[in-house]
Amino acid sequence: MGLKALVRRILGERATGALEYFLLPSRRTSFGGPFNGQRHRQQMYQELIERYGFRGIVETGTFRGTTSDLLARTGLPVYTVEAHPRFHTYCRARFWREGRSNLHLYQSDSRTFLRRLQADPSVPKEDVFFYLDAHWGEDLPLREELEIIFGSWKRSVVMI
Repeated sequence: MGLKALVRRILGERATGALEYFLLPSRRTSFGGPFNGQRHRQQMYQELIERYGFRGIVETGTFRGTTSDLLARTGLPVYTVEAHPRFHTYCRARFWREGRSNLHLYQSDSRTFLRRLQADPSVPKEDVFFYLDAHWGEDLPLREELEIIFGSWKRSVVMI
């Protein structure tokens, strides 16, 4: 058994995520930067933020929080969700340390998360930017995510 597997077995996924944040700073910029390092996507996002008066931002698929960090720099309320316990705890440590008070981090499936936001009266229901990035593995929730978003939010922009 390797050291990483041993640590996970002894401490569990959650503690491993927090340790990973503090002990491996090189992982804080994953996949080459925000929006998976895709410069064109970063530019499109910046233009949208400058042109539209968004009232909030919703992200699915926080992973290590690289894109979440960029989104939070707008000062707008950012709601982000990560399904995996290890990466959720990693981001809790990251955003606690960075003092991102406008960033609201959840651990859940993206569909459950969107339904929770849908029912929360404090979450803006119009002029919201959505970045849908929770599309890994066998389960592809995109269709349901879009149905929830377009059934509940007005004048919103979705980037996938």
